[in-house]
Amino acid sequence: MKMNKKMLGAVVGTAMLAGTSLAAQASTVTFSNMADGNNAALYFDIATTTISGNTITLGINNFTADGALPTSLSALDTFSFLVTAPTGFMITKVTYTESGTGQTTGGVALATGSITADGTPKNFLTQLFTPNTGLSNWSIGGAVDIADKDSIAVSIVNSLFAVSFDPTQVSTISKTGASISIEVAPIPLPPAVWMLGSAIVGLVTVGRRKAA
Repeated sequence: MKMNKKMLGAVVGTAMLAGTSLAAQASTVTFSNMADGNNAALYFDIATTTISGNTITLGINNFTADGALPTSLSALDTFSFLVTAPTGFMITKVTYTESGTGQTTGGVALATGSITADGTPKNFLTQLFTPNTGLSNWSIGGAVDIADKDSIAVSIVNSLFAVSFDPTQVSTISKTGASISIEVAPIPLPPAVWMLGSAIVGLVTVGRRKAA
């Protein structure tokens, strides 16, 4: 059977659409149900939280623990949200990072916390400032691999602590930045689609040979 030009164009077009439809889709996730556990616009601040692509940059408002001030020996807050992958994609990884500064002259200060994504917790390595540590930058975080889900819940638990040995000594730690990034991947095509693609290629090849 001779394959005419119209039939050949339709077959090739079908093959091209099957192979490129996922690549043409946007891979930007949707964030929803964002909640600040402190509910006081302190520490994490939803009002100044921003979203760019697949990354949330958390707003920070006076997230500081000061060992010389009894009212701020600790600063604790949580942040949670839902994330949904676009059609044709799945969530594969959630990564949280945060940074800040700290110092002590005669006390201790530390930052700690954890991330839970799709029910899987990941504790951060604790950042500890021991006595006589000058002003220094710090950074902690963690990542959770996801078993190919299209929608998951994510929560962050975060704590800063500072203790001075006496009121004249400095012991402070502050968070100055925090962000969460989401990685996605295209959902693999089922084997039947690849078999269809192979069959189309075979038809095209046979058609060309007969036409010649």
